Amino acid sequence: MVIPIGGLGVPLMGPPPPELESRFKRIKVCLYGMMGSILGQLVAGMLLGSFLRVLVNLSNMLINAIFGIWLLKDDPGIGRVYESLATTCCSMCAEQCPGGMGCLVPFGLTCLVSVVFDTLLNNAIGMIIASVRLIFDPETWDNTLLGTLTSLYLISTIAAYVSQLGAVIFTWLAYRAARDMAPNGMTGGDWQDSGGMGGGQVYRQGTQDAREVRPSAPPAPAAFQAFSGSGRTLGSN
Repeated sequence: MVIPIGGLGVPLMGPPPPELESRFKRIKVCLYGMMGSILGQLVAGMLLGSFLRVLVNLSNMLINAIFGIWLLKDDPGIGRVYESLATTCCSMCAEQCPGGMGCLVPFGLTCLVSVVFDTLLNNAIGMIIASVRLIFDPETWDNTLLGTLTSLYLISTIAAYVSQLGAVIFTWLAYRAARDMAPNGMTGGDWQDSGGMGGGQVYRQGTQDAREVRPSAPPAPAAFQAFSGSGRTLGSN
């Protein structure tokens, strides 16, 4: 579950800040679209007798959806799905990856890779055009049930492609907005969200400077006082 991604700018941690709420609402819609497309393809594949083949083809999509669930673990709705996965089949992932903003870049990158591969290797654009023609021309169906299931599978496939493409766009916009909130002069690893959904302070570039942590000054030495007590002369009894 952990993907080493270094040198890509400001690494993010914690839950998404309130300033990114609108971006994350769109990301959540894309995640719901991915989850719905997975369910639709599995149901259609099972009824068409090609469940295992469809399951293998959905392996990348399942990984993308898990990244999205870990990213939105602090959302009230997605959080319940996260808790179910984190306590069952994905418990090892929960131990290795804290989720939240740290999954923003991996989620966008995995969706981008899937979109590029589908476009270049799987002829996704041609498949979408052919699917639309088939869906809106029921007279060409040899069997009504078979045509309905095939249409369900194709619609789910199109929804998966569109959802992943939307996730790429909105994760990049969210990352850019979060990067712009980093204080001036800070480099990757020096900044992280300190507020999140639970409230707190979020730094903004150009509007609020980061508070510098400076070492405290050493305490002033005590004033010198001459010895005022009684004593003995060397050699005296």
